[in-house]
Amino acid sequence: MQGLKLSDPFNYENDIKYSKNSSVSFWNDVATKYVHWDKMYENVYEEIIDKEVWFNGGMLNTCYNALDVHLNDEELREEIALVHVCASKGLQYEISYKDLHHKVCVFSRALKNLGIVKGDTVVIYMHNSIELVIAMLACARLGAIHSVVFGGYLSNSLADRIDHCKPKILIISNYGFVIDKVHQYIPLVKKAIELTKHKPSSVIVFNRKDIQDVIEDNTSIENSLDWDNLIKNLEPLYEYVQVESTHPLYILYTSGTTGEPKGIVRETGGHAVAINYAIRNCYGLKKKDCFFTTANIGWVSGHSFVVYGCLFSGVKSIILEDITSDLYKHYWEIISRFKVNSSATVPAIIRLMKNNDPNGDIISKLNVSFHKNIYLGGDKSHPTIINYINNILKQSVTDEYWQTESGWGMLMYPSKQLAYRDCSVGKPMPSYNITIVNSNGEEVKSNEIGEIVVKKPLPPCFITTLYRNEELYKKKYKSEKHGYYKTGDNGYFDDDGYFYITSRVDNSLSICGSMIREDSIENSINKHSMVNECSVIGVEDPVKGQVPLAFIVKNKSNCDMNNEMFEKEINKLITEDLTVIAVIKSIVYLHH
Repeated sequence: MQGLKLSDPFNYENDIKYSKNSSVSFWNDVATKYVHWDKMYENVYEEIIDKEVWFNGGMLNTCYNALDVHLNDEELREEIALVHVCASKGLQYEISYKDLHHKVCVFSRALKNLGIVKGDTVVIYMHNSIELVIAMLACARLGAIHSVVFGGYLSNSLADRIDHCKPKILIISNYGFVIDKVHQYIPLVKKAIELTKHKPSSVIVFNRKDIQDVIEDNTSIENSLDWDNLIKNLEPLYEYVQVESTHPLYILYTSGTTGEPKGIVRETGGHAVAINYAIRNCYGLKKKDCFFTTANIGWVSGHSFVVYGCLFSGVKSIILEDITSDLYKHYWEIISRFKVNSSATVPAIIRLMKNNDPNGDIISKLNVSFHKNIYLGGDKSHPTIINYINNILKQSVTDEYWQTESGWGMLMYPSKQLAYRDCSVGKPMPSYNITIVNSNGEEVKSNEIGEIVVKKPLPPCFITTLYRNEELYKKKYKSEKHGYYKTGDNGYFDDDGYFYITSRVDNSLSICGSMIREDSIENSINKHSMVNECSVIGVEDPVKGQVPLAFIVKNKSNCDMNNEMFEKEINKLITEDLTVIAVIKSIVYLHH
């Protein structure tokens, strides 16, 4: 093992060997190569009272690493950093690294003027857009902790998150597209604030006026601040706040929880190091490349790659606002128009393509020669999906596996350096010590199904606690016997070390790549006055992967309501509590 060092260009086998030999040396090399430290860390890795700590003593700023580091690069600073596309409306906006830096610094000044300081939390509830990224980066510049709420959540879910993380301010849009519909955010936010015990001191509203056929809701929020008026004539804040490596960059609430929200905390130092390594090596992207994913910024893939991963590495990022039923057309058109080098999506989108364009007629008319990689995640990919892409694109497509908790790829086919195997999500990424255990916590042999776990040391960026709920973190994620991290997913590995996902350990459904618990849906259904009992299971769906099917026993109240109206009311409850993604496909009515 003597003489091992970080590969350049990336070589998977080399980095696997190096990280297995010395995880500490491996990550020290990554941290010094890719990250700007205002103060170098004292220790690469240590355990302090059963808590794993990476880069302790180091000081840095995420916004500086995403933007300021590029300003002296004459080749990059004028390059386009972000492109916002609203495909269904034919809208496109773009911004260079230089101009993005200026706008972030101006908005940072606005937040500072409102009293935002290091350690404050800020909830962001906006459409997928450049302004959303500006809000995130401005928070990071000040050392404030941002919590982006997916725009598909409605008032109840938003209120839960506000009460849990207690933001000093909210930053919202007036409206935005979520799936096929326009969401009017202002009335949703107003209702959420009415429901909360914690009241934010200010609400900043980005009032977009770019879609002419949207009829705006006339609801207003008392004492709200207009984004444009707030930044008018402000001087940019070029200074930035240095934060500790362990300082939270963001809180991201996972879907499908019951009871108190489950807030994933992402530490600044580990995040900057791991995401830099992943985007440049595992995904093989380099400066001035172009990356496109259908991920919403409100999800972890949006944070890790649409925003931070691309900006850290000088890659152009395409932000898609609207996921519509016509996405099977727009996906390839976007790749062709922007000369996209790599893309990522969920199997549900590929199934949509396969159903609507089985012969690949759309892609055959476009130039996608720049496109080299497509990554699938969030759900299991059936071989028919892989074969479809291989046939129409004439390029390899690979599956991957990771979680909100990990922040970056755990199992995948990095930069196409592993031969693909049907139904496998690949092999562990460098520094991940992943295995399978049985119900007693004992490691099993190849081809035996059990729970997927990760051994210590967990790589940088990995979750180390839940926001304001250390006990739930230990209960949910830590195995009592060995202290392994429990993924909550069952699977196995074959004789060659390839991993396969079989099912969830708990009763979660994978709907369009989002994990939604069955009992969360049941809780919403049980709120209806006509429901006596209910049970929810997942059934296969040709596009979404899984959809919820409800078995319901009605009580005798309000017997005049027909089933169509009843089902609309049920889905309204689910949408309000969870998200529109979780609506019931159909209901089976039982007598008992």
